[in-house]
Amino acid sequence: MDRFKFRAWDKEAEKMISFESLKNMTSLVGNEAVTRKGVFYPFLMEELEFMQCVDRKSKGGNLIYEGDIVSWRQFCTGVVVFSCCGFFIEWDSEGFGREIYAWLGELEIIGNIYENPGLLEEIERKRKIGGNSL
Repeated sequence: MDRFKFRAWDKEAEKMISFESLKNMTSLVGNEAVTRKGVFYPFLMEELEFMQCVDRKSKGGNLIYEGDIVSWRQFCTGVVVFSCCGFFIEWDSEGFGREIYAWLGELEIIGNIYENPGLLEEIERKRKIGGNSL
């Protein structure tokens, strides 16, 4: 695996740009272009939100990135974050977390904070009324 993989959320187009697409963009036009409706346009870095890959896979075999919403055995749900010296999962709104490597192989990706912005709130609401978290 590549040690440093990224994906990016395009704030203007509201879509995720894959690692492969980012590599193609930078190799074709330097590192200052993005495709909009099939045409390359210069962009400001502020238009993209970059997320680094944890370099590990979920239970379903997908790479885990910052910003992913993950579930552990349908019991805990949290967001993957990078903080000072490593990747953590914030399990609740208070920022309680644990290093992600303690959970690898057991995590299921259920969304991400960009494509599913209301997912965590919906899960918390269901928990409060006694429903299943997922």
